[in-house]
This record gives sequence, C-alpha cells and structure tokens, in this order.
Amino acid sequence: MLRRTKSVAALAAALISGTNVMAQAQSNPLEGLPSKAGEHVERIKALGDNEWGVLGVPAADPKWGTAPGRSWGGRSLTYAPDLGGAFFTGEGVHGYTKPNGYYMCDLWFYDANGHRWICLYPGVPTKTVRLKLDSHGFEVDEKGEDTPIGFAPHAYASTTYDPDLKQYFVLYSANPWANAIKQRQEWLGVPPEKRGDAYQNGKLATSCQHPLLWDVRAGKWERRFVEKVPAGFHSGREYGLAQYLPSLKKTIFTMGNDAWLYDYPSNTWSGPIRADCPIPKFMNGCYDPKRERLYAANGRQIAYFDLKAKQWVEIKAQGQPETFDDCNRVCLTYDTVNDVLLYHYKELPIRLLAAYEPDAGRWIRPADNFPMGALPKELTGFFKAVLYHSFYHEGLNAHFYYLAFDSTDGGCMVAYRYKRCAKEKGGR
Repeated sequence: MLRRTKSVAALAAALISGTNVMAQAQSNPLEGLPSKAGEHVERIKALGDNEWGVLGVPAADPKWGTAPGRSWGGRSLTYAPDLGGAFFTGEGVHGYTKPNGYYMCDLWFYDANGHRWICLYPGVPTKTVRLKLDSHGFEVDEKGEDTPIGFAPHAYASTTYDPDLKQYFVLYSANPWANAIKQRQEWLGVPPEKRGDAYQNGKLATSCQHPLLWDVRAGKWERRFVEKVPAGFHSGREYGLAQYLPSLKKTIFTMGNDAWLYDYPSNTWSGPIRADCPIPKFMNGCYDPKRERLYAANGRQIAYFDLKAKQWVEIKAQGQPETFDDCNRVCLTYDTVNDVLLYHYKELPIRLLAAYEPDAGRWIRPADNFPMGALPKELTGFFKAVLYHSFYHEGLNAHFYYLAFDSTDGGCMVAYRYKRCAKEKGGR
C-alpha cells in the first residue's frame, strides 16, 4: 500500500511537470532495491557453520521469465551491495537464440531478498531487430540509445560494479557468433561479398577500451567512447580480469603481465602497471578489500596482485588444491565476514570446497555435506553438465550459487555459510 501511495504521488508530480512516469518506471527496474526480505531470508540467517540451504528456483520476471545458465562465467554473478543482489550476464551456447526469439545477449539482476529475477535487458529479437552505428561505431536504436549485441560472448571475469556511481561495468567484446541476426552485417557495414562470415565486424567499434555500463539510476546501457589509451593496452579482454577498487574508486583491468585503471569521472584509462602475472589466461578471481589484494587463479596456479606493492605474488600454501581449472569450472569468492577466500570446484559427485586463510597462509577443507537430495531431480540426473555461478552477500554472510544448464532457464539457487559471525551466534 505504501508503494502504491508513493507511485500515485509521483504520478501527480509528473502530470504537473509533463514527465512520462510510466516510461521512466519501465526503464528503471532496479528502483526501490533492496527489496523487503522474504521468508527465505530467515532460513539463510539460520544457517550454521559449513551449512548449505537450497532456496529453489528464483521467482520469474513477470514478462521475461528466469535467467538461463551460461558457460564460462563462474564469476558472472556480480554483487551489488547497495542493491542487495547481483547482476548476471554473458552468453552460453555460441550464437544462441532463446525460445522466445531473442538473441541471448541479455542482462539480469538477482534480488536476494526477494529471491527473484529481474530482467534488465532481454537481448534483441533476432528476426526483427534493426539498429545502426553511431559516429563512434556503437550499435544504437532509432533514438540513438545504446543497444549492444553480443557484448560478452562469455562473461569470463570481465564484469564488476561501482556502488558509488551505481554503474555495472562490462569489458566489451565483439561476439564472432552473432550471425543468427542475419541483417546485422548490413548496419555494421560489412561488404556484401563478405557477409556470412561471422568474424566480419565492419565498422563496429570492437575494442574493450570503450567500456559498456549499465546505469542503475537511468535504467539503460551506456557505452563510453574513450579516445586514447596507454601504449600496449589490450583491445581484447577474453582472458582478463576486471575489478572495481573502492580505495581508488577505479576499475582495474589486468591481462597478461600488465594492468590498467579505468577512471569513471574522467572516462580515461591509465597505466600500464607493469607486473609479471603468473596466471596466463582464462582467469577467475575475487577481491580482498582488507589487504587490497586481487586474487586470480587458473590451472594449477593461484596468485594475488598486491595493489599497494603493485606486484603479483603466487600462493603455494599448505593444503592447497591440486587444480583451479578455469573460469568455467571454478568459483572464487572472498568471505569478508570470516576473512577467507572460498574456492568451489565444480566436479561432481565430488564437491571440492576449500578455504584459504591469508593470515595463517594455509588451506582447509570443510566437511562435504552438500545437500544433493534436496536439489531438483532434473539437476541431479545430469549434474556433471550443471554450471555454477556465484557471489558473496556480505550483509547475509552467505555465498550464493546458481546451478543451471547452459542457455537453459529454471536453474536452482543455493546458499552456503562458511561460519557464523559472533552476532549470528548470539542470536541463535
């Protein structure tokens, strides 16, 4: 009732000013978050040490349904602490068109309090979409608003969020598989004789130097044109790692041996920060705000980038897992309440869960008590094909894992608590 009263008041004010409130409301779906906590939140708060809770299939977006799973994106759920949930993007099956006829270059938000999906951008209808290129080579609609296609062929570790400016950040990448949209190469300016070759991008601006942002306040995409970049800047981003740094209020992009910093107000890249990164490619990672470390892992290696010392340090500690594989099979989240790095390797029926304690310099293995029997039967029957996506919710002291098949909706959300904090123990 309070929300309805507020909407009526806003409508009255808009009639005076001439603003189209309905259009504004439709373009700003995250307004009012965090939402009111649902009954499931009490179940999460009640979780004990090393305990899982199966939350089930999140409620569907009223128009667009539920978010499909997507490969090569264990880190693709990007936590937004001020909104109480996580952004979710990245493609799965190459060049996939969803059953509703929309190309799967979509963007979603998981509302943890409401245990529901909010579709921010459904992608584009493959048969009817008609766009054009602006003066910068960005895809826009007839109104000149950014309408990106295939901006994250896979999410990898290339998304992050700035809670200060309320900007969701994507290191843009041109998708070589978006040829399901037959008419696209027309507005890209691909010569007729070369059309049909998915790797032909015509005059499309493909460099990741021009970041793609979802503006939470405006409720729409904004791709920013960056005129100049430092020498040696990587124009591609597939193997890199992006992370917003609260202490600098900038986003770091590290790839290969170098790293660069993106400054939002000035819309510029600086760097490179020269450092020998031991992790070659397909990095997965997370951020430790206490020590200002950026963790990255792949294969048999894990390391952290010390932001103060501006150098990489490889971790070789007692009890360390034998493999960290890649960003398609591993989830890394930093538990700020318990000050540990949590590692989850998707190799079932064995579920390897390990925690790294930075101060002690050691890995520990909690007992395996994953509630396999509580999961939907359709997941357990083909569990080796299930993908994992994760984020850590500091407010609830819980790690969320979305279990879903590649490019298929209806996945299950589970929550995990490593340890209860003193406040939670006292309230039990």
